Amino acid sequence: MIQPQHYILFSKKSIKIALEKAGYKDVSVIPAYKVVSYNYLLYKIEKLNPNLFKIGQKLKHIIPRKLRNKLFNVNIGEFMVIARLG
Repeated sequence: MIQPQHYILFSKKSIKIALEKAGYKDVSVIPAYKVVSYNYLLYKIEKLNPNLFKIGQKLKHIIPRKLRNKLFNVNIGEFMVIARLG
């Protein structure tokens, strides 16, 4: 996870167990992706990991602008849950 944003965190296994105990069926847990650019990722890690940010800043000068602004699908540890109430 790039930046902690939630007070309650679940693993894939724990969210599935919790939902099944709450009466949900056919629980499916799949990766969730964010669409981000290199520049946005660099911005997000600035406060979280200053050393990695410094490396990213140096790389920024050798990566072509077109590539820095290109959008990428990135999984940062989040997931999506789909379930049916039993």
